[in-house]
Amino acid sequence: MNNQSPRGLGAYYLNSFVTLLLANMFHYSLIVISNDVIGSKAFTGILFFSIFVPIIFLMPFVGNILDKRSRKEVLLFGQIITLLAYILLLLTSWLQISSAVLPFLLMAAALTMGTSLAMIVPARISLLADIVSKENLSNATATSAMFPMLGFSLAPACVDYLSNSMGQGSYFELLIILHLAGMLLITLIPYKSNLVISNNNDTPLKGYLDKSPLLRETLMFFCLIIFIIGPFQTLLPVLFVEELGVSNVQRGLYMSSLGLGLLSGGIVSRLYITRLNSIGKAIFIISALIGFLVGMIASVNTAPLAATLLYFAGIFLGFGCSALTVLIQNVTDDRYRGRLNALFSLIFQLAPALGGLITGIIAQLSSTRTSLMASAILIFFLSIFFHLVFSYLNNARLNPQVENR
Repeated sequence: MNNQSPRGLGAYYLNSFVTLLLANMFHYSLIVISNDVIGSKAFTGILFFSIFVPIIFLMPFVGNILDKRSRKEVLLFGQIITLLAYILLLLTSWLQISSAVLPFLLMAAALTMGTSLAMIVPARISLLADIVSKENLSNATATSAMFPMLGFSLAPACVDYLSNSMGQGSYFELLIILHLAGMLLITLIPYKSNLVISNNNDTPLKGYLDKSPLLRETLMFFCLIIFIIGPFQTLLPVLFVEELGVSNVQRGLYMSSLGLGLLSGGIVSRLYITRLNSIGKAIFIISALIGFLVGMIASVNTAPLAATLLYFAGIFLGFGCSALTVLIQNVTDDRYRGRLNALFSLIFQLAPALGGLITGIIAQLSSTRTSLMASAILIFFLSIFFHLVFSYLNNARLNPQVENR
């Protein structure tokens, strides 16, 4: 049974919005501190990647827990660990950390956040299936998918404005207060587990994926389309300041054009995702267009034009990410939902981190524009290649009754 309480679903959505916005602000703050204080593009890439290292090791453990225990409790525990990451960030201001020690404290904060994300992301996605009906899951997932995009859109402007107007210490304290308020919302979510008790004859996750070619292809393609988030987060702040000559405050506003595009794409997906006759073909076209637009961003010489192109790239990226997320939720068997969402969480967070690491190193060795162009070429040609070989995803359609058993 699902508990479809309007108050509970509202609390779920509001918790998602608040905590995802704060998490994106945390990520952006780390990148800004690394770029502005330490000044190494390679270290910025390494720092961004380190957030997601714990997810690699914790993914199997968390997935099993989510298929056996309360997903609401796992979500709450993960957000308690997030609080520790914000406290570590606050210490960088309170203790007046020297430049020699600062990288280690930032790395500790990043690893702590990574530990919490290993639990929060799959728990949040899995919990949604426990509080809405199967028939409403696709629409609820499309709605929920907008919150990461909304957080991503608002974070740069919020960080640059608040840290400059309040001072860094007060800004970090505000993060902690808002996160505590977000955690309280979890207690308002009525919860009755929708788990299907596993038995000894259940196929392991690998075997389940071996028999689910659509899920395999969807997860693999999601790796590609979400990869570009890493270069966007690590390289675009540098591009706007060093190459296009904007101030630190303006940087946040220009960066927000990507987030607004992501949100716009998510809204379009929410309105039309269930009406698409061929969700797969649309995804391949969108991914190729993202690569084309990234290549144009790497070539322009004015910040307004770059921001405009970034907005349209965000629309396509937001639609693609939302559509793939809905498709994965739509065809996943409830018996494997926790483990599958843990794997999805790994991809969702590790692919951008890997993108940020690789492109950060390329930028350090060559230039920011060269690194962005390399990302554009990769996405454009791999989109065409996957379109030719992924037959199941090509023909994918949403079906509320589908369950891969």
